[in-house]
Amino acid sequence: MADLDSDEDALFQSAVEHQGVANLNIEEKPHSSSEISNCEEKLLIQTHTVKVTNPEKRIISKDQFIVFELTISGPTYNSTHHRRFNDFRNFHSCLGDAYPYNFLPALPTKGQLIGPDRFSSKFVEKRRLFLDRYIKNIASHPVLSKSKVFIDFLTKNDWKTDHAHVKTSVFDKMSTSLSQAFSNKQREKDFNDIFNYVSLYEDRVSHCQRVTNRVHDETMDAVHFASILPEKIKNLSDTETDDAIKAFLKDFCKIYEETPKCYESLHQFLSKDFQCYLEEEIRNCNEVKLSMRSRDKLQYELEDIKSGQLAAEAKLARHWEIDSVTKAKAEFDSEALKSKAADFVKKKATADNTIKNELLRWNAIKAEKMKNSFKKLADENIKANNEQIKLLENFLKAVEQQ
Repeated sequence: MADLDSDEDALFQSAVEHQGVANLNIEEKPHSSSEISNCEEKLLIQTHTVKVTNPEKRIISKDQFIVFELTISGPTYNSTHHRRFNDFRNFHSCLGDAYPYNFLPALPTKGQLIGPDRFSSKFVEKRRLFLDRYIKNIASHPVLSKSKVFIDFLTKNDWKTDHAHVKTSVFDKMSTSLSQAFSNKQREKDFNDIFNYVSLYEDRVSHCQRVTNRVHDETMDAVHFASILPEKIKNLSDTETDDAIKAFLKDFCKIYEETPKCYESLHQFLSKDFQCYLEEEIRNCNEVKLSMRSRDKLQYELEDIKSGQLAAEAKLARHWEIDSVTKAKAEFDSEALKSKAADFVKKKATADNTIKNELLRWNAIKAEKMKNSFKKLADENIKANNEQIKLLENFLKAVEQQ
């Protein structure tokens, strides 16, 4: 446990010190009085129960979809509403609009648009599990859990009336992506280190996910082989006439009859919990990067404003070369850009502090989740191995008694 903790701390510190930056100057206290108040109050998850349950298939005209029961119960709020997955997506977009610099919990992927898997019990239950964790993660956030859009989503059937997300066209998204790809603007060093840290963590989690999937598949192949082996052993026993050998093969057969049960708990944990945890962490990294790009946009806009202000001031410095109209326009532009720059400086300071505070919170949460997940994985492996060892010991005792 101590090694895992030191590895995580070393990873975090390596990002902090990347490119010679010794200190990110991360403030441990929230940056605004409202957030301080929110943090001092109890979290919504501490006073209320929030959950996503009871998926149900519905058909309206030619439209088929799944709805989930979204429930909140507690001293202040008590309600249950049915939400489609698209409702969760719209809510997530509205939450991102309202809190562009906070790290939003990861929303499950949309999945297949067509095909039987869309309504399979396995797919629906996995989505329900993700949505339940998603809602609980927001209810655990000191700022997002108190937001009006979240409370309305939990308690109002017509929550969208007061919350509208401005959709961005595919063309606009492509244009933004291309402009960012070919832009020569550089992210500030402190935040570039944070971005590199998140990318490094995402890469390691992705590698862990690939290894976990391969090990799980290989383990399940071995379990499948063990499940069909008893029939082969019984066929072999039927050809024997020696009662001692038959008894030996019967005891040996019990090992493989019981082996699949040894790995059932491990299989359930890997498929339902551990793999979901890894998928969620990868998507969390994407949400963090999205928040950082929103912050980058402020930085680049501020740089453009300051550049325009310098250009206007340069014109005024050579006032003898310009006429009165041009001079008046330059003076107006200079004052307007100066005011705008001051406003953007405040906005950027808020964004910077929010990102840094969110990073501290996210790092602490993911470290704890990592420890708990890997501890549970180790426990499940030990449990499976102990059960199989017990089967082998029972077999050896039976052989000795023959």
